[in-house]
Amino acid sequence: MQITINLEAQVRRAAGRESTTIDVADHSTVAGAVQKLAVASEEPLRKLLVDDSGAVRPTLMVFLNDEHVPLSSECQLASGAVLTITSPISGG
Repeated sequence: MQITINLEAQVRRAAGRESTTIDVADHSTVAGAVQKLAVASEEPLRKLLVDDSGAVRPTLMVFLNDEHVPLSSECQLASGAVLTITSPISGG
């Protein structure tokens, strides 16, 4: 099934694009989709998404259909879902 992934902030700069569409297996989780994107991506984006062992970086913020979801969430994606991935934002 296809999902859309919107990329924001540093993630967008590393990818060189605003969004992408990927195919994921039925019953994929948010973390599984991020890992699939990382595998299909060039080094700058891959390094922001996953660590050397392939685990999704816990500092990423991910939204599913405009609602924040923790990367540990086991919620399953539906066809046509929209994920938004951004790097953490700090203020002062």
